[in-house]
Amino acid sequence: MSPQLKLRKTKEEVICVYWKYKGKESSWSTEGCTKLHSNQTHTVCSCDHLSSFTVLMERRESQMQDYYALLVIVYIAEIASLVCLSLAIVTFLFCCSIHNVSATLHLHLSVCVFMAHLLFLIGVSKTNEEVPCAVIAGFLHYFFLCSFVWMCLEVVQLYLLGRDMKQMRPCSIGGLLAGYGLPAVIVAVSAGVFPEGYRIDMLCWLSHHRGFAWSFLGPVCVTIAVNTILFPIILWTRFDQNADESKVKDTRLGIFKAIVHCLIMGCSWVLALFPGVTFTLVFVIINALQGPYIFLVHCVLNQQVRVEYRRWISLLHGQAGSYNVSSSTVPMESLKEETNAKSVH
Repeated sequence: MSPQLKLRKTKEEVICVYWKYKGKESSWSTEGCTKLHSNQTHTVCSCDHLSSFTVLMERRESQMQDYYALLVIVYIAEIASLVCLSLAIVTFLFCCSIHNVSATLHLHLSVCVFMAHLLFLIGVSKTNEEVPCAVIAGFLHYFFLCSFVWMCLEVVQLYLLGRDMKQMRPCSIGGLLAGYGLPAVIVAVSAGVFPEGYRIDMLCWLSHHRGFAWSFLGPVCVTIAVNTILFPIILWTRFDQNADESKVKDTRLGIFKAIVHCLIMGCSWVLALFPGVTFTLVFVIINALQGPYIFLVHCVLNQQVRVEYRRWISLLHGQAGSYNVSSSTVPMESLKEETNAKSVH
């Protein structure tokens, strides 16, 4: 084990302190001092008074055990979510029976969530190098914002469907600019205003310094607010018209799915605002439910998709069966040739 890894295991928290004079009972104190930034090479402290300052390293082995246990849970949950998202992306791409506007929206949403979770899994803890860590944090910021925008566009599509208006075209220039261009503008402006914000102590993520985290939380709150306003409007519109019963049922089912997905995405990031291992654990579990939810609700529970799955499985079995038959006939033919050769001799 390298000395650097030993150091990271034993040294858990950096504390900014000053020497507090109290006669014979003088000691280090944290009053008026806060830690602004810290990594493996340096620490930045801020104090509201003058004195003798230093930095102390506090050992917390119990916290490190909680950290490693949480890390194992994160890896398991994220890998399971990535597998489900991969299956969902393949389904939306190659399942011809569901090629419509809704499936296209779910495809873009699944791709963005997949990229965000993949980057989170492989790069969120790469804090050793400052520039790569900032780049990873910036892409995480971008793909998570794209996920929320595409979720909002799904609700807008349900609103247009309920009003019997022209449906959205996700692959049009306007749809792509809304789904990918708007988050890119937000990330570019955030990086230009405060580039140091794409890094915190233990993770490659947005700093809370100078309120930089609101460059993500602000758009998320706006997205959730828009969805919350549109949900009752869509339901009221459908109940208010003498529409076909099947269309009403499909709209209600779509609204229910969108509400559940909004709760999964929104509640998880609300929990991320609270400190503590418990809140972090619940955040990781709920956030990792996005992949299984998209795959189960929009793929497995869809009858058209299940029929397509059965067709794919039958084709695979047919190809495997034909391969076995062809491979078994070759030795028989060679055996007949050998038998004929022996009879000639």
